[in-house]
Amino acid sequence: MNKELENKFMEQDRYMSKELENKFIEVAICIRSGQVEPRQIAEYMNLQPDFEQWYKDRYINEHKTTVGALKL
Repeated sequence: MNKELENKFMEQDRYMSKELENKFIEVAICIRSGQVEPRQIAEYMNLQPDFEQWYKDRYINEHKTTVGALKL
């Protein structure tokens, strides 16, 4: 793969990553504001293990960094 094409794929990965993080932030706002029932939270986390880890890292695990995390 040539360097230009490789850079394009890396940029797309970053964009998708930011897009996914924005989605996670929106879901976290709903969870932390009480708009979501515990059953729905558990179901979503089971379907989205990446979200579960992201959420735990930012809001539950005390020893993890919260830089950039939402403070509601």
